[in-house]
Amino acid sequence: MKYIINESKFEKVVIDYLNELFPEDELHWTHPLDDFYNEDDNALRAYLGDSEDEDDCFWWYGPEWFDDDFEAMKYKAPIIEIENKYLVSLNGYFGDRWHEIFKEWFTERFGVSVKTIQGL
Repeated sequence: MKYIINESKFEKVVIDYLNELFPEDELHWTHPLDDFYNEDDNALRAYLGDSEDEDDCFWWYGPEWFDDDFEAMKYKAPIIEIENKYLVSLNGYFGDRWHEIFKEWFTERFGVSVKTIQGL
């Protein structure tokens, strides 16, 4: 039997799943350090738990993160690179239909936009 759910219910299911994967009270983020040990706000690392545990979830890169040697990446930016263990789960449940919902969820949560989603 084929089940059909409307768009708003689908969006709610995806958002609920994202909130389950990345609980707000356990998801933390930081800007990585640049070569001069300053926080670089052109990149963002999101992780669960303690930063020392290295349980990364995803990385965000703005266009300014990439130098001129990576012009193609600048064009795709802002980019989210999602750890494969999460990417496999999301794609397994939702195909690629979760991408736009994730972009909105991410922008609301972190205050930066996303153009491209890819795996690590």
